[in-house]
Amino acid sequence: MMAVDPANPDFVVAIPARYAATRLPGKPLRLLAGDPLVLHVARRALAAGAREVWVAADDERIADALHDSGVRVAMTSTAHASGSDRLAECASIAGWPDDAIVVEDGHAVDVYARVLRLAPPNYQRA
Repeated sequence: MMAVDPANPDFVVAIPARYAATRLPGKPLRLLAGDPLVLHVARRALAAGAREVWVAADDERIADALHDSGVRVAMTSTAHASGSDRLAECASIAGWPDDAIVVEDGHAVDVYARVLRLAPPNYQRA
């Protein structure tokens, strides 16, 4: 495994966000300190210096919550069985090479920017 150079990071963060979650519907839009959870996670990814930050969303309300945040949104199918399936569609929409993606859970508000910068290529946290 090769680590990303923290002085010159070149990675993409993709965040799956499913509005119709079985265990907690609407979780990406639940408020934490006044902002949607998905926005907190996206801000962490932006702070890490990712070349691109995308949210793979299944509902326009998630896209609306990210408006003007500097995050790109890929509208994905509501039929996906997992976040990985959602992210595969997002990667296809974005046209990414498969060596430039860090997957970040949509509820991982505690991820520190330095951890994302040090994640090796092809590393997937699920």
